[in-house]
Amino acid sequence: MHEFSVEEHAGLHVASGVEQITSRRHRYGHLAAAAGAVALAAGLSMPAVASPARAGEATVSTILIKNVAAGTCLDANGDRVGNYGAIMQWEPCSPGDTFQQWQPIQLGGAPDSGGGEQLVQFENVGATQASKANGGPGLCLDAHAQQVYSGGAIIQYACDSSDLYQQWDLWAQAFLVPGGSRSYVSLANVGASLASEATGGPDLCLDANASQVKSAGAIIQYPCDGADNYQIWSSLAAS
Repeated sequence: MHEFSVEEHAGLHVASGVEQITSRRHRYGHLAAAAGAVALAAGLSMPAVASPARAGEATVSTILIKNVAAGTCLDANGDRVGNYGAIMQWEPCSPGDTFQQWQPIQLGGAPDSGGGEQLVQFENVGATQASKANGGPGLCLDAHAQQVYSGGAIIQYACDSSDLYQQWDLWAQAFLVPGGSRSYVSLANVGASLASEATGGPDLCLDANASQVKSAGAIIQYPCDGADNYQIWSSLAAS
């Protein structure tokens, strides 16, 4: 996979028509905690959602996850269902496509965040159904632990709420209300960010590869940058 420099990637930003989210750079101080806070642009409204649940308990509706810049949706490859199966872009976004449907699982508040952040796991509906039909596990959105770098893969992997590479740091709970007012977020991966920071690198976020804006285009890890609209995601209601 071609790895773009920050400068190359930045040149593909979409600058108009989207609320900008300020640059985020968490510093996860140790493996048990996600520290820091995400600042959203002033005036962003936050509709109420269900209270945080016990670890592993879903409390919100199934959603589609749409990239703001690319216009594509997050999709689990139905031709490769299982550990290391691809997570990719797909168009058009289709509320009835179960491989585009994600069940958010709230894991509780991120420690040291002042109560503003949630750790969330995302289970893919279609991949989980296909896997369980063959006696397999549920499958969740996972940052590949052996590819912690710019352009590293995002994959399907057996759901495990204790797996830091399946924990996504979510500040704007409005994202969990499909169609909620201006619910734009970036999603930092806890495990990948910790591993990257251990070697002096940046936090790593969920990113739609800007050079592959098409069906089956790559979804990757990339240094968190709130001005990069290929890291900004909105939620849509699933049918």
